[in-house]
Amino acid sequence: MSILTTWSEGRQPTAGLDQLGVRGNSVRMYGYLIPGITNVTNRVRYYSMHAWFVQWWAKKVATADNKVFDYKAFRKKIRIFECIVGMAERIRGYEKGEDFLAVTGADTFRKWLQEQDGLKASTDVPLKDLANHYWKHSGGGFGQYYRGSAEALGIIREDKDIVGLTPEFGIPLADAFEEMTDGTELEKMVRQETATIGQLRKLVEVSTFQEIRGRESTILRHVLFDEKNVFGSEGQRRRNSLLAILALAQDTPGGIEENPLWQVLDAALHGRTSANTEFNIPKPLIEHFALWRSYSLQEYLASGLEILLSVAVETVGQREFDRGFLSVDEVAEAVAEKVSVKIDQKMWGDLVDESIERWKWPSLNPKSDSFDERDLRDKAVAVVWNDGAQALTTALNLLARVTSRIRDGDPYEGFRRGKMALMSGRISLLDWYRFSNERARMNCREFLSNAVAWSLRTHLRIAGAKLIYTKVYTYKAAFFDGRLIMVDRMEPALNQPRLLQATRMLTDLGLLRWNRDHLTISAEGRHILKEYSC
Repeated sequence: MSILTTWSEGRQPTAGLDQLGVRGNSVRMYGYLIPGITNVTNRVRYYSMHAWFVQWWAKKVATADNKVFDYKAFRKKIRIFECIVGMAERIRGYEKGEDFLAVTGADTFRKWLQEQDGLKASTDVPLKDLANHYWKHSGGGFGQYYRGSAEALGIIREDKDIVGLTPEFGIPLADAFEEMTDGTELEKMVRQETATIGQLRKLVEVSTFQEIRGRESTILRHVLFDEKNVFGSEGQRRRNSLLAILALAQDTPGGIEENPLWQVLDAALHGRTSANTEFNIPKPLIEHFALWRSYSLQEYLASGLEILLSVAVETVGQREFDRGFLSVDEVAEAVAEKVSVKIDQKMWGDLVDESIERWKWPSLNPKSDSFDERDLRDKAVAVVWNDGAQALTTALNLLARVTSRIRDGDPYEGFRRGKMALMSGRISLLDWYRFSNERARMNCREFLSNAVAWSLRTHLRIAGAKLIYTKVYTYKAAFFDGRLIMVDRMEPALNQPRLLQATRMLTDLGLLRWNRDHLTISAEGRHILKEYSC
């Protein structure tokens, strides 16, 4: 008798970003620093476009039907609208050889264009077919990405699922986009759900997502910078983060990256825009950069602990087919044995003291040193899977550096003043400082064993909670049959605190300009900095 055997497909692990519960507070912190903008709202003109559609729907459909707001029909029609404006932008990019990013449905539109044998003006674009599969969410990019952000920015408002516009920003934006597209056949295309290549070419001449000008640009700047102080402290924090990006673009030789994450962190921690360029924080932004400094430390704490967890998970995997580990403490001891002999007998508190001297130097001379937080993180992440000893030694230096920076005062003080609450049950900088201070007289090997055990137990607790409450399986290591097994490799993550999206919006509004592969400040951007005394 022949027997056919096969592997069954079990529950697949989910990568996830927060394996230790450290990054939950990071997310709260950057949400506090750049409110209203999200990690998926990449193009500022969608706010105008969606405002136009909401107003068109209210005037041409809801009023004519004189019935209860039909949100199902609204979602169906806005998908057609997003295909019109998105395909128009893709045609422009396709014909100019540009790959413009972050347009909802861009991959679907690009594929259709590549399948065409030339783009004749008379060619019909299959809007209804494209609308069926360009985006998974039933409400399109508006429903999934921009709706909540537009409401937070005071552009749209909802009342019992009825989508409307605010008189402060929503209606003026809709009117401005109407003026811009006057002379095109946008309304006709939306109403009839048909479009040709020629119609879309004409539309994109005025509707491109870049180089927004005129009244529409002015209104969008009022929204983002909260120039009328509509949103109080929330609007001020968003404004200050945008001003910080502009200030860095002004003072950085050659310009900033499209995602200026590292430049913001370096400016906050070291007072520099690059390894050799000092950055003098504008006086109105000093307190705001202090908040970014605390965010930076939270990010580096997360990285350091995740590196320890990564090596621990690899160690579990290496022993899994031998006798395995019966306990977390056994894993921690095995990991600690890998640390470099150059550091293992040094007192942890002494390593922290040495870090104080190291981080003082760059503040006097902005040139980067070999104990720079970013440099330490990058070196450890690069070898975390193939050189555990080097990764651990580098991670210990990174964690010592973070500890030395939080000795004086509460790193969350500025956030607490703004009434931002930390997440309970999540590792914070203060938790780490207490943990570190209690073990200051341990040698680095013993301290590392304690830190690895803490990280691994925390991961097991966090992964268990996610499984119970969200049904998502995120274990990297887990107990099976009384022993620890490796479930999946652990890769240190990196939060993206909305700086990329903010920079793209500033670029779309003409406040930043591309200079080869970097962004430099424009005359309009300098004017705004001057307006706010920056």
